Order: sequence, then C-alpha cells, then structure tokens
Amino acid sequence: MIELKEVSKSFQSTKALSGINLIIEQGERIALIGPSGSGKTTLLKLLNAQHIATDGSLKVNNIEVAKLSPKQLRIFRSDIAYIPQDLGLVPSLKVYQNVLLGKIGRFRTLSMLRKILLPSKAELTAVHEILERVGIPEKLYDTTSTLSGGQQQRVAVARALFQQPHTILADEPVSAVDPARAKSLIKLLDQISTENNLTVVMSIHNIHLAQQYFPRVVGLRQGILKIDSTDPTESELEPLFDLAHTEEIG
Repeated sequence: MIELKEVSKSFQSTKALSGINLIIEQGERIALIGPSGSGKTTLLKLLNAQHIATDGSLKVNNIEVAKLSPKQLRIFRSDIAYIPQDLGLVPSLKVYQNVLLGKIGRFRTLSMLRKILLPSKAELTAVHEILERVGIPEKLYDTTSTLSGGQQQRVAVARALFQQPHTILADEPVSAVDPARAKSLIKLLDQISTENNLTVVMSIHNIHLAQQYFPRVVGLRQGILKIDSTDPTESELEPLFDLAHTEEIG
C-alpha cells in the first residue's frame, strides 16, 4: 500500500504539489489526469522516490520513504518500475539489452555491464519469455531504433516487467502514438496488472481513455488533488476540460 498524507513538493519558489492525500492499494489501476503543469510527473516521481516530498508523509507498506538510507532507497526504487514519457530506451542497444537494464538498480556497475554485453543463456531465456508476454518475442536481437513506436512501447513494458516490481508508474506513455497503439498498450498493462496483482498508475492526457480503461481516476490541477473517483461524473471532470486533452479516441 502507498499512502500520502498532506504531501507537498516545491522546487525553489515553485510549489508543484500541495497537500496531497492519497491511498493506493496493491493491484489498483489508476489513471492520473490533468493539464500540463498540473503536477502529474512530480507525483509519479515522488511515488518512486526520484523526488522527496518537501512536506508531508509518504509511506509504502508502512515504511516512511524520507527516512530510508541511500542503500535502502536504491532497493526501494528497484521494486517500483518507472516508464518515462520518452520510454527511456537506449536506441543503439539490442532489445534484450534494453530489457536487461530493468535490473540496473539491483547490481553493481561492472556486474550490470557484464550482463548487458555477455548475458547468460538463462538471462536471455527470461527476456524472451517476457517478450512473448508483450507480443514481440521475435524482436529479441533487433536493434531497438529499428522498431516501430508501438513495439518500442512494448520493450519499455518488458523492461519494467523484468524488473519484477510491485508497482508500475507510467508517465504519459501513449501521448505520442496513434489511437490504436494507445489502446493496445493500455490493454496490455491492464492484463499484466490483473495477472500479477501489480499496481499501475498511468498519467494520461485523454480523459475518455482514462474513464474507459481505468477503474479509478485521480485528477490534478495546479498541484492540487481535484478528483479521486471510481466513477467520475461530468461535473467532476469539467474543471479539467478546458486544459486537458479531451478529444474522443475511437
């Protein structure tokens, strides 16, 4: 369980988040919506301790994140996969190498370098099995830059799964792809979450996709929590309509 109590985050004189109260249970699927600059990325980075709250309390499984040592923080982050908006892949590496990077936080630099350059048969088999789950096993040895946008999305998901996390955080991973690919990725994460009891929190600009595919919608505006609902009404979403992208995706 992830619990935020009166969490705020400031960057010098700019307050990105203010007084956030939120509880996320294991296995939940949550769409995080709001206009650009509303604090969605900041909130996601707080959830995996890339940022530390300026005020308030963030606990994961009753452990206060702010009190963790650097070593404990490294272990903590390795249990929470983060998919950035640009997917965070290394284009020049092979697909299997990008997937192996999912465990970069669990090993020393030289050990991780060995795994990337000289992976064992068992490691390649494990990567292949995950690529089968996301539907692109034949791309194991392909250079990542040669893949389509949708295939690269699946590599990013495979890398997150290889990390063996309890939570996947995704920062607008469908913002730069066509509607079919957007729906395909969301359905894939939904299936994986259900099969593995993984928590998924995805920031997404399109309100209709959020309503259609996520059981719970959390909405931010100007760093303030405006919506937290399992069945948001039009009146609840209306304050976000003027700034969020609300075009219908067919």
